Amino acid sequence: MYALLLDWLAAPGACTGPVTPYQKIAADANANDAVTAFDAALIQQIAINNTPVVGNTSWRFVPTVPVLPADPFLLGFDETLSYTNINANIPNANFFGIKTGDVTAPFANGVTNFGGETGDRASNLNLQVSDAAVTEGQDVEVTFKANDFTGIFSMQTTLNFDASVLEFVGASGNGLSSIIFNNTVSAEGKLATSWYNLDAVTMENGEGLFTLHFKAIGSGILSNLLSTSADLVVPEVATAEGNVIGVELVFESFSATGEQASGHFALHQNRPNPFSTRTAIGFNLPTSDHATLTITDASGKALKVLEGNFTAGYHQFMIERKELPTTGVFFYQLKTADFQAVKKMILVD
Repeated sequence: MYALLLDWLAAPGACTGPVTPYQKIAADANANDAVTAFDAALIQQIAINNTPVVGNTSWRFVPTVPVLPADPFLLGFDETLSYTNINANIPNANFFGIKTGDVTAPFANGVTNFGGETGDRASNLNLQVSDAAVTEGQDVEVTFKANDFTGIFSMQTTLNFDASVLEFVGASGNGLSSIIFNNTVSAEGKLATSWYNLDAVTMENGEGLFTLHFKAIGSGILSNLLSTSADLVVPEVATAEGNVIGVELVFESFSATGEQASGHFALHQNRPNPFSTRTAIGFNLPTSDHATLTITDASGKALKVLEGNFTAGYHQFMIERKELPTTGVFFYQLKTADFQAVKKMILVD
């Protein structure tokens, strides 16, 4: 959501993005006829469903004729049409509805980036998490670490957790000190989160980005309890190259004693599950190997087969909704020369 806004703030006279006057009006969150870093801060709060007082309305309405100049704030712009002595139909008496804060899809077309479908992303920013078993009564700290966190302007996503096992206690920023969270629906296992910086940020692999604190009220494995989704905020990252990519969690596997184990075979639960658009099936290999993933229906009929040669460590397959024939329960099996495992996943409308 911040890609165009941050680009324009960083270099208003040389912005590489196609910023229109209507997008600039959308970016003017506090309606003071200017776009500043304060607008970015207000939009950040609105994006995670906080409701700061912004001195503006949710929508601005601008006549479609005449077309606005490149800088709509220089001479001002009308938001009304006035007529006297109307005796006939008046053509072109139309308005653009501009959604305040939505600089990616500002017009009144029913689509915003505050929540909903993620669409297709060419790639994802991976947030690395050390997988671990949790037991009832345990204080759980989950640190999300950098994994190719290079030239990043902003990041937003919905973090989901199994509220029957994990009770949210709080969050801290670590390397992303300005990250903010909305925990108003944490009882349902959902956290909206957002971070941005006017200068692109690069962090070392493995460096802590932020930490979530939980109380375990049940038992489970983190890779089965945590995921990202578009439930509250669309997963979205703006890069220095001007790309907008998605967000995924990558889990480092662990041994039966809870220690980190790079040489451990594991087939992870797909994330998210259930899913409606796409899902990631992660797995860990102890050594370089050829692996085959087979997706079947409940009767055992093979619907899709994916395979390849992989190095030791974590990998994942991405499965799109269109690759499966219908909604319902499916099974996926991963086989290598020495290991195999099966898990269940659910596709919903």
